[in-house]
Amino acid sequence: METDEDASVFCMPRWGYSLTKTLVHARLGNIAQSRAEQDTADALRPRHLERYAAHTNVHRALSVVKSGDVGPGLDMAREALASLPEGHRSQVLRGFVAEVKAAAQGGAGHG
Repeated sequence: METDEDASVFCMPRWGYSLTKTLVHARLGNIAQSRAEQDTADALRPRHLERYAAHTNVHRALSVVKSGDVGPGLDMAREALASLPEGHRSQVLRGFVAEVKAAAQGGAGHG
């Protein structure tokens, strides 16, 4: 169920749904769709949720790498992680950064 309300066990806000879609599209190589969802997630996400902004930026980095701009994509992933205090750099976010690095090296990066 998609909703404009805060996330709960039973629903997901529109920005969260877009955030999930950014990763799916990036992994599939659907770069234009991923970028469109990144823009939607950025526009709708509450500003106080910086960690989720970093997630969107790492998904954006994966899109950039998959489009062939490896160096800039890797830089984006590193910058997204570095933008957060150490305590907010979750294992999930670190895993997404590792996925970007694997994609840059031609690996699958997830599974």
